[in-house]
Amino acid sequence: MSTTVSQPPGLAASPAETRRARLFALLRILFGVVWSIDAAYKWVPAFRTQTLQKQFAHHLANINTPVIHGWINFWYHVALDHRDAFGFTVAVIETLIAIGLLTGCYSRLIFIGGAIFSAGIWTAAEGMGLPIQAGQTDIGTRCIYVLVYIALFIGAAGSAWSIDAWFRSRGGKVSPLRG
Repeated sequence: MSTTVSQPPGLAASPAETRRARLFALLRILFGVVWSIDAAYKWVPAFRTQTLQKQFAHHLANINTPVIHGWINFWYHVALDHRDAFGFTVAVIETLIAIGLLTGCYSRLIFIGGAIFSAGIWTAAEGMGLPIQAGQTDIGTRCIYVLVYIALFIGAAGSAWSIDAWFRSRGGKVSPLRG
């Protein structure tokens, strides 16, 4: 992997730009470690047999807003009716996100896809942190993940210490979704 900041041919990055790019790359990599740990838990059989049902059932029992309840109910039945396939799909997606974040491969695609996937988890499995109750201290982490992905995208976190930067430094053409 390259430690240089990817620039258009003939332009050198200033020390401040290089430092900024490396800070965003470090954030990307640390976020990749978090996703790696989360993905590892998804490969444990208890995720498919117990966790999915508990997450969705809790929110179904406590949310009465028809649209939100219907959305959670839809995913609850998809997850339970196809428990193994759903659990395997979630585990694969989270593993691919973790690998993409750690390596900086297809960075923009990972940032966009990760934000969408995180928003989906937050609205379904985490029930958007609803219902808000006395003593509640959390609205779920996945909404914060979406903000981190936006920051990584805006900060071009794939421009340093990444496969994308290495590919670009070798004169490779980069697609719009590649870092």
